[in-house]
Amino acid sequence: MSNLLGPLRQRTFALLWGATLLSNLGFWIQDLTMGWLIAGLTSSPSLVALVPAAGMLPTFLFSLPAGAFGDAVDRRRFLVAVQCAFVAVLAIFAVLVGMGRIEVWGVIGFAFVHGTLAAISAPTRQAILPSIVAEDEVRGAVMLSAVGYNGSRAIGPMLGGFILAWFGPVAAIASYAVSCLAVGIVLYLWRNQRQPMGRVQIYRQSMEGIRYVWTHAAMRQPLTLTSLYFLAISPLWAFAPLIARQFAHGNTRIFGLFLMALGIGAVIGGFNRRLTSTARFGVVLAIGAVFSAVALAIIGVSQSMPLTLGGFFIAGLGWIGVSAGINSHMLLEARADYRSRVIAVVLIVFSGGLGIGSFAWGQIAQRIGLTDSFLLGALCLLAVGAVAFLLDRATGRSSPA
Repeated sequence: MSNLLGPLRQRTFALLWGATLLSNLGFWIQDLTMGWLIAGLTSSPSLVALVPAAGMLPTFLFSLPAGAFGDAVDRRRFLVAVQCAFVAVLAIFAVLVGMGRIEVWGVIGFAFVHGTLAAISAPTRQAILPSIVAEDEVRGAVMLSAVGYNGSRAIGPMLGGFILAWFGPVAAIASYAVSCLAVGIVLYLWRNQRQPMGRVQIYRQSMEGIRYVWTHAAMRQPLTLTSLYFLAISPLWAFAPLIARQFAHGNTRIFGLFLMALGIGAVIGGFNRRLTSTARFGVVLAIGAVFSAVALAIIGVSQSMPLTLGGFFIAGLGWIGVSAGINSHMLLEARADYRSRVIAVVLIVFSGGLGIGSFAWGQIAQRIGLTDSFLLGALCLLAVGAVAFLLDRATGRSSPA
């Protein structure tokens, strides 16, 4: 517990973590509001599906160039500017919604703009952690950030439903804007060591970032195994709505309960000493893969609501270790002037793995059904965990080789 909470002794990190927690809550409130708005404007499934797609697309397009930019400029100034842009965009969107001037493509367009701002800030947001906390507390800082995000996932939709029901969509969007402003204020007040401005050559520096990761086995090999984990865990995210439809005739509150169970599992997993204190990512990946495999097997065969909730809870335990562990491992292995680009590569692998995996498992499920797809995914996860564990034992290094 002390290893995880240690970074909170650093005043800047504590303030930034608290503000980011509010921002994460605001994000889930806004996410729920977007779904409510688009559902009120159209009944077309293809148009509704464009909203999350528009939000995720910028990760593929802009993460790596943004990482290159973040490594070449003063990171604090860059992040403050992005937070100001968040507040401005949200304010404009809230005004348009309040005036009744927003249409379907306006919601989709906002999702893309919001996703773009998130994509260009995410690599640098994570890259500044080693500049805020001591090196031996970076893992705890990354895990705390992940715990805050997943904890907000458990609470945010419920809070968003209350705000939306009692105060309307404008208030929900405005609450997110206020939380983004809080993050910007904390970053503005952070007195970091001024980062020298470098020459920004986006394409060349982006390619250098990819080569840097690829030529360092301590980063390349764990990231490769993690990409296989993301591919194998994809049925959880791709088919969760379909699993929810099997209970209470698809009641949306059931889906919310599943996400809440996953979020609670992730928070509890974040306080597990085995996951937060070990320096060997191979061990963390092996443990996370086993938990995730058990979760997929339970969800795939369960006909019981409590048992299925338990499966999502176990999935959260496994997910937090791998998703936060790979970030902290890559941050600690990367040189300071490459951190934003390294995290950008991680984000691309993360989004690409889940995106490609969801499509692939969709094709597989068409042929073998949901239950067998979940069981096959569980077997794949066990294989990933076994390889990670055996390679870690063989090398004795802090990462699988």
